[in-house]
Amino acid sequence: MRAIEEHRRYSSDAVELTRFKKDTRIYLEPKILGKGNEVFTRFRQQAADQRPMEDRPPHVTITGSDGKQVLSKTMEYG
Repeated sequence: MRAIEEHRRYSSDAVELTRFKKDTRIYLEPKILGKGNEVFTRFRQQAADQRPMEDRPPHVTITGSDGKQVLSKTMEYG
């Protein structure tokens, strides 16, 4: 997971940060690598009743430096 300031989202020289000032808008960029270093962009899950596979968006939880939960949200695709 890479976190950058939202206004730098499309900048080629955006720097990944781990600390932000309060109320700073951030953009989270997930990057999930497989065992062969392949990049995954979607998560799919087969339903128990064998219906077609469905996309399952990743869920992210962010905690502050004090260990308290700041945000818990399911990420959107696209």
